[in-house]
Amino acid sequence: MFRLLVITAVFWCINAKGIRLHLSDEMKSMLSKSNWDHQKTDISIHGPMTLDVHSNFKMKDGEVFLKSRIYAKHRDCADIKKQRPLSRDGVYTIYPDLKTNKTVFCDMTTDGGGWTVIQRRQNGDINFYRNWKDYKNGFGHINDEYWLGNDAIHALTKDGKQMLRIDLQKFSREKAHAMYSSFYVESEANKYRLKLGTFNGTKGLGDSLARSNGAYFSTLDADNDNKDENCAKEYKSGWWHNDCFLANLNGLYRKASKADATELCWYTWGSTWRSIKSVVMMIRPKQ
Repeated sequence: MFRLLVITAVFWCINAKGIRLHLSDEMKSMLSKSNWDHQKTDISIHGPMTLDVHSNFKMKDGEVFLKSRIYAKHRDCADIKKQRPLSRDGVYTIYPDLKTNKTVFCDMTTDGGGWTVIQRRQNGDINFYRNWKDYKNGFGHINDEYWLGNDAIHALTKDGKQMLRIDLQKFSREKAHAMYSSFYVESEANKYRLKLGTFNGTKGLGDSLARSNGAYFSTLDADNDNKDENCAKEYKSGWWHNDCFLANLNGLYRKASKADATELCWYTWGSTWRSIKSVVMMIRPKQ
């Protein structure tokens, strides 16, 4: 038996180079159609019955094939949905600028899925009355309440091809949603100015973001609105304030419906400042 193992080991060693070339050629043939570039193929023999093959391929957009797994730099949740149609709602890693990674929650169900959630409010666990730096970088917990970050939102929307969906719910359990045909947030140099397309929404909801269209972003330490007072400070929220707002989706969270403009609200939904229970803001490329 020992003699057989030795003979087998010698056979593998003699043929290792040929195996390496054969496997390399096979992988090249399989992946060349997808525009992959072969980097290297390493083969290690650890015994007469053990052969490790390690191939590395790379694509121009940053995808890497390594040890039989694909690591892709997906730009947003829509890209993930496109590449993996059976993906479910959950936490994913995206690369808004194809360089810096960002953890996000992807809605893969609503209206066909592929939505990148940029904001979620639902229980008041996270304080949204924050400074410019926090809103720039993002904060909160991905499985709970969070703000993705203005830099990331800018990177995702700068091509002008994103649309915005906002899902809202009252404490009475009544639900509604707003859709904007385009959603674009400018860079920090332009104070994250907001640009919105055409509004469409649930009957009776009304367009509470109309006043924010074209507005700069303001926080408690950065007053960029068109009012003498700092709207962000007065109404306790970082937002696209413009003397000051009709929607305050980053306002204070209350666990019951109260009439207070400092709270999470959408005024044109019933013409009242009453706080609402939950809101989700999410974006997806136009279809």
